[in-house]
Amino acid sequence: MFPIVHARQLSDAVFEMGVAAPAIARKAKAGQFLMLRVDEDGERIPLTFSDWSAEEGWIRFIFMRVGKTTHELSHLGVGDSIADVVGPLGVPTHTDGLGRVAVVGGGVGAAVAYPVARAMAAAGAEVTVILGARTADLLILQDEFEALPLRSSSSPPTTARPTQGPGDRAAQGALAWRRRSTTRWRSARPS
Repeated sequence: MFPIVHARQLSDAVFEMGVAAPAIARKAKAGQFLMLRVDEDGERIPLTFSDWSAEEGWIRFIFMRVGKTTHELSHLGVGDSIADVVGPLGVPTHTDGLGRVAVVGGGVGAAVAYPVARAMAAAGAEVTVILGARTADLLILQDEFEALPLRSSSSPPTTARPTQGPGDRAAQGALAWRRRSTTRWRSARPS
């Protein structure tokens, strides 16, 4: 059993959860994922690591409540436990020797974009982060991205607004940060 040590609701249907998993946290790398089962009779679902601490022994993941398992998971909280967590799985994102990179995340996809941007910045890459979402409510992890050691270019971060025509699937809000000079940008959040 894996005890839940962190739980927060990011929007109406998006949740972040952290579990105590020291062995997994020691090996986790950006771009990897985990498999979990809520209970002994549950299905296994894959989720991407959104954060972890090898020192403190926890891992975090973000999910959207869309089916039976994520619905069950969304009703658990600190003090509850998850039956099984397996990981890290998959090949980590390559971060060495990169000069200039763009990390793009949309909606819940910001969960994988955050550790990738963090790892690339730590490896010395010039990182531009672009986040978008269908609605401003689904634009997640803004504070976490803002806290990364990304530095500004000569222009400020931008917030883009889509046209409101029929069939428009553009983001309701977008944020961008760039690491280049020594001055950090302040986030421009959608209103």
